[in-house]
Amino acid sequence: MRASPERNTVFEASAPVAAAPHRAAPPQTSSPLAFDAPLAGVASATITAATRRVARRWRDEAAADMIQEPLLRAAAWYYLRARSSRGTPLDSVARFHLGNGARLERLNFLADTSDRALQQSHGLMVNYLYDLEDIEQNHEAYAQQHAIVAATAVTRLLRTPARDAVPAGE
Repeated sequence: MRASPERNTVFEASAPVAAAPHRAAPPQTSSPLAFDAPLAGVASATITAATRRVARRWRDEAAADMIQEPLLRAAAWYYLRARSSRGTPLDSVARFHLGNGARLERLNFLADTSDRALQQSHGLMVNYLYDLEDIEQNHEAYAQQHAIVAATAVTRLLRTPARDAVPAGE
């Protein structure tokens, strides 16, 4: 969505979700696969394989529904909590948009199902919203405190309990 600055409306930018780096997390931050994280005990290769299967048959709602919530929760954790040793978000695209006053607006499941996107970001994409009334305030919050301004829909992914897992065969 784009609008002219004269109308004092919003600008929206999209970016692919970066896959978490395959190195240890900084000491002050736990890994997205840590005990209290959304994907506790699930290997990244398993998630990648599941994402590829769903993307190939994206019309299979049951399969897509099975991995949508865990992937969105992991992405929310990555964007809102994963930090470098300097306290900044790990993702360079996020640093760019947040530093320019955008708000992390939305995480999009299976937004890009190309082979490259599935390998790099499990097909997820992020929308950043540039609301002209909030840009300066968002920029200052990020520049001074590395605060990430995010929509409630994104922050809620960290706060609400995950669906109860049902053991196989029961």
